[in-house]
Amino acid sequence: MDRDDESRRAVLVVDDDQVFLNTCRRTVSRNFDIYIASSIHEAIDLASKVSISIAFIDCFLGEENGIDLIRAIRRHARTARLFLTSGLMSYPIATAAMRAGADDVVLKPFAMTDILHTIENPVDAPPREVMSLDRMTWEYIQRTVHECDGNLSEAARLLGIDRNTVRRRLTRSPAKE
Repeated sequence: MDRDDESRRAVLVVDDDQVFLNTCRRTVSRNFDIYIASSIHEAIDLASKVSISIAFIDCFLGEENGIDLIRAIRRHARTARLFLTSGLMSYPIATAAMRAGADDVVLKPFAMTDILHTIENPVDAPPREVMSLDRMTWEYIQRTVHECDGNLSEAARLLGIDRNTVRRRLTRSPAKE
């Protein structure tokens, strides 16, 4: 193994979106060894064979959960920097990810330059705006209603709030980030 191979860091990207994985592969592979996986089983297999430096893990992998994957990868790669990514982030998800061992959570969509910046600058993560609590609440309610197939009464029961409160909050525009 020559000096260049030793200095290349291994980056793992786990997502169920094949287009996103291909974009990551093209962008990141220029300077880093990139490993991609579309399921938890593939990712755990890779993490047990390769010394991962950084991993970007999607929160929702079909029926699988990225937070469970963070726990599993943390067992194989104690010093790796793990990032949970999701297009639908909420405070409970972010908290669970951090408790599971994630170093940070990243809201999709994000630019590939942000990923490269994060990989190249291990201490300084890319500056990004923090989502407001109102926005997180709105998105969490939206996700819950979606998971209940649009049934507001069921979503309200799961959220522990009145059905009219769910309806009222959904009719408002989402809070600005």
